[in-house]
Amino acid sequence: MSKLRLQLRSASMMKVMRTSRDLGQSIAALLVVIVFMPSHGWAQSYNPATAFEQGFITQHNPNGVWSYGYSSNFTSAVTLYDQTVQNGINGPNAQYWLSPSINDGNSPSAEYNDGPAYNDGNVDFLAQEFLLVAGIGGQYSNLLFIAPADGVYSVVSAFRGAQYGIGTVVAVVANGTVLFNSSVTSVGQLVPFGTAVALKAGDTLRFSVGPGGGLQNTGLSATITRIMFNTLLSFDETNGAYSALTFLIQGTDGNFYGVTGAGGVQGDGTLFKVTPNGTLTTLHNFAGPDGSNPAGGLALTTNGVFYGTTVNGGAHGYGTVFKMTSTGALKTLHSFDLVDGANPYGGLIQASDGNFYGTTHNGGSSSNCSGGCGTVFKITSGGALTTISLDGADGAAPFAGLVQASDGNLYGITFAGGANNDGVVFKMTMPIGPVTVLHNFDGTDGANSYAPLTQAANGILYGATAFGGANECNLRGILVGCGTIFKITRAGAFATLHNFDGTDGAFPSAALTQATDGNFYGTSYQGGANGVGTIFKFTSGGTLSTSHTFHTTEGINPNTLLQATNGGFYGTTVSGGAHGFGTIFSLSVGLGPFVETLPTSGKVGMPVIILGNNLTRATSVSFNGTAATFKEVSSSEITTTVPTGATTGTVKVPIPSQSSHISTCNWSNSSATCTVASSKGFGVGYLLTITGVTPSGYNVTGVTISGITGNQISYPVASDPGVFTSGGTASEASVTLKGNVAFRVTP
Repeated sequence: MSKLRLQLRSASMMKVMRTSRDLGQSIAALLVVIVFMPSHGWAQSYNPATAFEQGFITQHNPNGVWSYGYSSNFTSAVTLYDQTVQNGINGPNAQYWLSPSINDGNSPSAEYNDGPAYNDGNVDFLAQEFLLVAGIGGQYSNLLFIAPADGVYSVVSAFRGAQYGIGTVVAVVANGTVLFNSSVTSVGQLVPFGTAVALKAGDTLRFSVGPGGGLQNTGLSATITRIMFNTLLSFDETNGAYSALTFLIQGTDGNFYGVTGAGGVQGDGTLFKVTPNGTLTTLHNFAGPDGSNPAGGLALTTNGVFYGTTVNGGAHGYGTVFKMTSTGALKTLHSFDLVDGANPYGGLIQASDGNFYGTTHNGGSSSNCSGGCGTVFKITSGGALTTISLDGADGAAPFAGLVQASDGNLYGITFAGGANNDGVVFKMTMPIGPVTVLHNFDGTDGANSYAPLTQAANGILYGATAFGGANECNLRGILVGCGTIFKITRAGAFATLHNFDGTDGAFPSAALTQATDGNFYGTSYQGGANGVGTIFKFTSGGTLSTSHTFHTTEGINPNTLLQATNGGFYGTTVSGGAHGFGTIFSLSVGLGPFVETLPTSGKVGMPVIILGNNLTRATSVSFNGTAATFKEVSSSEITTTVPTGATTGTVKVPIPSQSSHISTCNWSNSSATCTVASSKGFGVGYLLTITGVTPSGYNVTGVTISGITGNQISYPVASDPGVFTSGGTASEASVTLKGNVAFRVTP
């Protein structure tokens, strides 16, 4: 084994995403999705289309976080529009801000189509579409976003060729710095742009559209989200320490479960439960004979039992496989004895046959590696173990666990071994072998992976290597490759997608998580602005952006992310935090609630658990259109079975919207406080809107809704959700925004 591998193993053990009648004008439509969330550390997304109408009605520009104006180019000073016009030249539903100093019809403007889609004879408008219109005299039209608070803001946008779209100049500018500058050159063309940008309160983000010659109309879709990071808990050693190569999972109760590699009563590690708000309960303290130094994470079965592994301890000192109830009752299923494997780091998966599969870092029957090259094993729920030994040529020293792909086969990755001793990607048929090497890493395309593979919705496998690649980073005084992100098909077609360079992260050691927006989210073990790790978003097209850079007080060396069904991400760090023993953190990027199934595949008649939020209001469950009987166990759990006639496809769980009458509103000149008569159905992550007409003489720019059990929801002035009235209704946008989940029906 390589010297590098031994060094890293030692370290790990120690810290075990207007149209115009004048065809010479340019137009941009801006459609932004907004989700207002409870203010407790949750992301806020901002929508100019939603906010436009209030600013239009109340004649306010600036309008909350938004301002509308024109300029001579996309970096010059902006003159705000100061006149509103309705039902103008651009159709019966047109509302727009412009400047009377420029002739109507030639004026740049900010416009909103307050109605259904229509065609004015030149350009097709989308329903409820926000637009920017450049002036025929060469003026640029601008939408300005004023950051309401310090933070990192995610910008996801795409300029769109509407009718002409030829040569339209488009740009995104932050405080005078051009983040993006391009043009739309053909009808229907999409020119995407996304980034994460740090802004201070009062900083400006500008979307700008200008004339570029010819006849142009250009649309723009975008989302601006303030990314919210919270350190939920700092481990203090008594309740656990050093969660290396671990991940959290969501239980049927909506809480998260995980392991620490050290700490606890005996110092051998713990099993714990933590609420989404950070309240931790230690469920088990390892003591050595029952295992020590758990890594990886836990696997949850449909009967509510957790299964996992410890790296060391047990009857022979080489690690164990255990099961645990949700209350912490633990039973050792197997103690490794070196011959059948040793030191399982990667945790377990439950495959479609109901058995559990994993890897051991060492042990096995091969003499090609000192202490064995490691194994791949199967273990039944009763503890019967079957192993296949790696021999070095087919990989060695796997840290990562396995993934079962949609073809039913198991796929894995090793830290070392293979043709170049840099590790391999392999496939293993069920139930236990043989192992087939799909790719040999050679250093230039990556080397030495700690992270299990992830199968994306497109069927391709994605992963990360901790080392190798095109760039070098300093690791304890030695220059080594900074690591890579790659993809590989199940047939073995391999491509490196990203080479880390230290500034965007280094040594990624965690699995990638494909979130409900289709993007991948992951962590780097080190690197970033402070050198102690990052959280990043990675698009399927290969674009990486940093979502968060860790400080030592927030945690050092982050692990794999979990996207919980409330839409947010949760994870752990190896060390750092208030006491230096690691942390649990949350990150919200504005993604909404969704549901997921446990397991993700199965036969007709097989029991399935559906996890989510506010599930007691579910009206039905269907598997790719086939209705299933179901039982609402709790607000976070539904039980069902795969129905006869079901085929592979999506599981749908409709959660209907619900309205509650507002019985009381106390008005002031700047805000309204309303009490909701009914508190049923309003949960964390739900959108609330107030509808009606503002009382005469009041300029309402904010609202607080109280009387909702367990959820005090406040809307700051900067993120005003609409026009408010006493006697209106508060209506909740349901989780059906992300209410579908893929499920594979097996023979």
